[in-house]
Amino acid sequence: MRSTTPWTNLARTAAAVAVLVTALAGATTASAAGSDYLYWYAVAQTKVYPTTVTPGWMASAPEGAPAMILSAARGEAEGRQIAIRPSSQTISDIWIEPSDLVADTGATLPASRVETFKVHYVNVTYPSYGYTRKGVEPDALIPLTLANGERLGWKPDGTSTPGLRAAALNATAPYYVLFSVPATAAPGVYTGTLTITATALDGTPAPEVKIPVSLKVRSFSVAARNLKTSFGANLQWAMYTGSADHKWLPPNADPPPTRVAERTTFKADQLGGWLEYFSEHRVSPQFMLPAWENGSDWAPPADNNRMIARRAYLDDYLSTGAATTRPGSRFGFNTVKMPEYGAPSWVADPFASTSNSSKAAAYYSSMSAELGSTYRPRAYAYPIDEPPASKRAFVERYAAFVHRYAPGVKFFVTTDAVTQNYRLLKGVDIYGQKLHFYFRDWSRWIKPIRTAKKGVWIYSHATTWQKQAPAYLVDQPLTASRSQGWYAYRTRADGLLYFSVNAWRPKTGSATYRDPYVDPLSFRSTLNGKPVYANGDGSLVYPGYYPRLGLHVQGAPPVGSLRMEAIRDGLEDHEYVRQLGVRYGVTVADKYVARIIGPVPTQAAGRIAFPPYRTAPVDYERVRSDIAAVLER
Repeated sequence: MRSTTPWTNLARTAAAVAVLVTALAGATTASAAGSDYLYWYAVAQTKVYPTTVTPGWMASAPEGAPAMILSAARGEAEGRQIAIRPSSQTISDIWIEPSDLVADTGATLPASRVETFKVHYVNVTYPSYGYTRKGVEPDALIPLTLANGERLGWKPDGTSTPGLRAAALNATAPYYVLFSVPATAAPGVYTGTLTITATALDGTPAPEVKIPVSLKVRSFSVAARNLKTSFGANLQWAMYTGSADHKWLPPNADPPPTRVAERTTFKADQLGGWLEYFSEHRVSPQFMLPAWENGSDWAPPADNNRMIARRAYLDDYLSTGAATTRPGSRFGFNTVKMPEYGAPSWVADPFASTSNSSKAAAYYSSMSAELGSTYRPRAYAYPIDEPPASKRAFVERYAAFVHRYAPGVKFFVTTDAVTQNYRLLKGVDIYGQKLHFYFRDWSRWIKPIRTAKKGVWIYSHATTWQKQAPAYLVDQPLTASRSQGWYAYRTRADGLLYFSVNAWRPKTGSATYRDPYVDPLSFRSTLNGKPVYANGDGSLVYPGYYPRLGLHVQGAPPVGSLRMEAIRDGLEDHEYVRQLGVRYGVTVADKYVARIIGPVPTQAAGRIAFPPYRTAPVDYERVRSDIAAVLER
């Protein structure tokens, strides 16, 4: 199917948006004496601000709220927002209680598969390069149910602060509801309710609202993770911010060294919560500490080159099914990065001395042996990032070193075609390519790489081209993050790389702490004497322990974001399109992708050769629904 909207007119008319929103979301008024409030639904990538009002229709709550209608494949997570706007007085103690969802056949999706969050705003003071909007942006997703099972507002002293779950008078407060469909769910239409309760400022109960929910579970599954992913994380920041013992540093203070204790390596505690979050969002982390941690702070294995073999942990990390070392399911990560987080200096340069070479050889051979033939195909060595031309010989020598001591492990390098003068590097198996230059470099760089049967991964970051190219930024449209999965298919990328989800520092290279809840600006640079900013670059999640927002559980998993939800949606979209291509051919699949990713424009002054992406969330919903209909024929 071909889009009817020309790419020369990306702006959608207000009327078209209103019609589409009416189809996807409803609005109604809940009322009781003195505590009226308006509420409506929005798709996951809609940005709802305090000033947002619904473009849809309204009805009286006693007559019944419009149903929240959504669909998902088996193994898919699908989110919706509920926007609440009090019209007479502030309401607090807002609670959204899901029921079980039951199909006509009796099949049930338990209420435990539905999670609820409060959308938290971060304040943008310095807009990202190419953008101009200042003020609050919706991003962090504060869980209504804390990691210890208590409601948001709970305090360790037994008291509570229900005002943390509130909506102010004449201000819109968005809440996020996530439905996670198991891969084993039976297809069918499941129905249930979301019940909203709250308390008015004067202490009277606000009206209880029951929202009907209709969730269609598709017959196909997207549980398989065919697109490889590798997202970085700073474990020191994760551990440092997860405990009251570390306290909060003043601005621009360096964090103290933090030890990862044995109990936090792989169990259902702090690091385990981070791993669960990665797995739930379909991204593999760039650390293998769970499999190889041996009691040292940040450098497993220790200098004695001894490794603690933990096959059961490795299985839980890389396989699927029921976990054996922890409650719940295995993580099912599809890549393994070497060297893992915090690797010692002798891995950074194996050729600096005979000792370095000997230790690095033992390091790679031990890790390769630990992985074995089962998991070695998922492994890649990525010890060098964006090397200059002067490091070319070093890269090629390192690649040969890895192939010698870890046969079967692929050698990965991120590099720029121009820097390398469009000459491929010997021994490199996977090239990390900047997404914004992919199409510029297609004929002279990407095509030769493909001809040589080497892999290509794409990655994004802050850039002066971020107005054209998606870069996971707070003040970009949320569809910028979702579009990454579509670009991955458009480019036929083998994987998706990102340098960090929690670079909680004020700028690149800084070791000082930046509170991401207070300051989203994570990248600062200059170009021709002018500032270049990026909000949220490398900073996709938030500390899970943050008492100021009611997050009192130490060691809690990270607080997620609307951007991470959009990334997962894009990865699920990629699987939709991939299955379409397998079944009906890539030509058919490409036609659907073309409805999201436009044609490549001619490069010109002030513009790169980069295909634009649709920014309206409803466009993604439409195309995804159309693909699902084809897959279910």
